[in-house]
Amino acid sequence: MTSRTSQMRRWRTGAALHLRMRDLTGTLVVVTGGGSGIGRAAAQAFSSAGAIVVIADIDLAAARETAELVNTPDPRAGGAGAVFGGGAHAYRVDVTDEDQVRRFASTVRERHGVADVLVNNAGLGMMGSEVVPGFVEIEVAVPRSIPAVW
Repeated sequence: MTSRTSQMRRWRTGAALHLRMRDLTGTLVVVTGGGSGIGRAAAQAFSSAGAIVVIADIDLAAARETAELVNTPDPRAGGAGAVFGGGAHAYRVDVTDEDQVRRFASTVRERHGVADVLVNNAGLGMMGSEVVPGFVEIEVAVPRSIPAVW
């Protein structure tokens, strides 16, 4: 018979820890900027660990595409994942608009419950050949990105 202390140590390390960290079954995860890139990858990763994923993006078509990727059963997954796919829901949200964010939060709470995890990934990026952005780019990016994050 093992002592309670040794059981706790085993639970904190080894296989028990590995399983506990990988099983997010039933966890509600909200991903902003989930229509592409890191947000899409995060949504897929959380879903593959068993989470229910709410995908928010300014581009509803992109958010729906991510939801479709998550919800399509993967025959290589095995078990329920191969039969049912994930649980993803797409919404259009402009995170720079406070009213939209408040409505989105209320909708998520009413339809899905309180989020366990928030991946605050949405943002505005700039690309180009200039090393230092011009005044116009900074004037557009800073006022939109800073409030969206905070």
